[in-house]
Amino acid sequence: MPVLALIGLLVVSPGWGGHLPTREGTSAPEPVDAGNGPSLTIEHSASRPLAGSPTGCVNCVSASIDVGALPETPIVDPTTGDLYVPDSGDNVVSVIAPGNNTVIQQFPVGTFPETPVLDPSTRTIYVPDLNSSAVSIIDAATSSLLGSVAVGTHPYPGVYDPGNSEVYIPNFSSANVSVIWSPSHSVIANPAVGAGPDGVAYDPQNGLLYVTSVYTGTVSVINGVTNQVITTVGVGAHPYAPLYDPIDGDLYVPCFNASVVDVISGTSNKVIGAIPVPPEPLTPTFDPRDADIYLPSNREDLLTVISARNNTIVAEVPVDSYAYTPTYDPENGEVYVPNYGANNISVVLGASYFATIPVGRTPDVPIFDSVDGSLYVSNWKSRNVSVIPGGGFQPLSVTARATPSSGSARLSVELEALPLGGTGFYTRWSWHLGDGAIGTTQYLNHTYALPGTYTAWVKVTDNNSATVESNHLAIVVTNVSIRSVSITPSSATLSGGTTAGPFRAHITCTAACPSTNFTYRWSLSPSDAGHLLTPEANATMLVAGSLVGFAQLSVNVTMGNASQSSTTILLQFVAAPLPWWEVLFGSRGIPEFLAVVGLAVGGVLVYGLFRHRSSRSRKSRSIIEQM
Repeated sequence: MPVLALIGLLVVSPGWGGHLPTREGTSAPEPVDAGNGPSLTIEHSASRPLAGSPTGCVNCVSASIDVGALPETPIVDPTTGDLYVPDSGDNVVSVIAPGNNTVIQQFPVGTFPETPVLDPSTRTIYVPDLNSSAVSIIDAATSSLLGSVAVGTHPYPGVYDPGNSEVYIPNFSSANVSVIWSPSHSVIANPAVGAGPDGVAYDPQNGLLYVTSVYTGTVSVINGVTNQVITTVGVGAHPYAPLYDPIDGDLYVPCFNASVVDVISGTSNKVIGAIPVPPEPLTPTFDPRDADIYLPSNREDLLTVISARNNTIVAEVPVDSYAYTPTYDPENGEVYVPNYGANNISVVLGASYFATIPVGRTPDVPIFDSVDGSLYVSNWKSRNVSVIPGGGFQPLSVTARATPSSGSARLSVELEALPLGGTGFYTRWSWHLGDGAIGTTQYLNHTYALPGTYTAWVKVTDNNSATVESNHLAIVVTNVSIRSVSITPSSATLSGGTTAGPFRAHITCTAACPSTNFTYRWSLSPSDAGHLLTPEANATMLVAGSLVGFAQLSVNVTMGNASQSSTTILLQFVAAPLPWWEVLFGSRGIPEFLAVVGLAVGGVLVYGLFRHRSSRSRKSRSIIEQM
């Protein structure tokens, strides 16, 4: 894509010639000096999967491969499937291996390289260097740069003539065509053509080359054997690169400023018809299955479908802004239209628009790789190449799946939506789960609390607003029942008046037990074994009574209308231990011992009192005698 001066107008050169004008421009752009660009740095840059792009996506970008600045439309080596991408801003050609989407090599070439031309017989690649007046030559078989050959001023992308092993390069500012003989890599002729040649088409039936010249409004017809111009055909103003119809041998020439497509007979080399089309038509592509021609309009955001059988318009398909040269996918019959003003690709099948694929900024002409079946789009301002996996367009569909689809109440179900087709970018998920709940993600886990049969499904929307509804799932939820009840601890030994526990009830259910909705009823027999605390809870304490022997403890658990009793556990009650004094003295010895001790203590107290009184009497008498 050559760059126009400092005003930033976009100029694009498709693989078969032609330049993309702006909507404001009405004349062919002149090539300009873009400078030498930055110095070459060879780095093998790995692909970057885009966020939200699923593996194996259809009609979406699965990876974005970093290349040099201002990548042009690449060509494909049909032997290996490798892509050769001219990076016109860095003056290199990046080689991409489609198997792992990585840049495996870079070749330094001339200034502002354009879309290459391939000689498939020798796997030789010819790269027009727009501002070097040369063509760089790469040997794909040995992965080596063979050098360059001088041509005219501002060479544009050309074509390969397999009948003569020659490469035809139109030189825009020299008003001639350089003919390179591929075996010797040398220029063998320079036939003069009209001013501003920008596109070449090859007629294999007659061995003729057709060269459009934008300034003179002519098509020069060159004999591929003699390399001489045999006739010049006048067409409408500002003709773009012509399209060859291999079915009837006619040429279709879009005339940008005349808003027509002129039809040139391959037999008579005369204009046999002019098809009025929307304003500013650009280079079309051909669908050999039904002989339809797909013509983009730079101004009207339309893709005009022309039947080559009778040269009539059969449909006008709306696409996006600044539509450019489309590409036909021979494996599935789809047409991919780059919209360089909207940074996306429109997918068209027949006369119907199906999808929009977001790519990088200012996409160039998509290229189909027959080795891996994918399309590759150079994004001029994004410095990368978008990968669109092959497989053809598939309408959006979705399958819903539930695991498990049946079970007891409080059933936990994993639901997943499995979309297919559409654009591969799915923007909305809308689950209807049958019990009033909804979901908004691709995968979710939902619990059905109550028994019943529920119908669940999901609606999916892609970024083209296509919406489909999945199959309906029947989810059957049955009642949860109690399977068994047990008590822990399973036994205890205690004596009258003491407290034991807590004794706990443990429940297992036919599915996950609910956290509530249970009623507990504890039973203790015989009645003199004691009494239970909080007997309605799932745990109880036992206060022992007067029983000596064995008692039975059980619990009955009720949920809804069903109940289940536990197994019975045995409790052993023993007599309380005797106090130490009874152990030492027996049941009567201790009272008698206490009585004797009491009499002895009383005697001691009486004797002490008597002595105290006698002492006081003696003391009083002594005091009187001394007076």
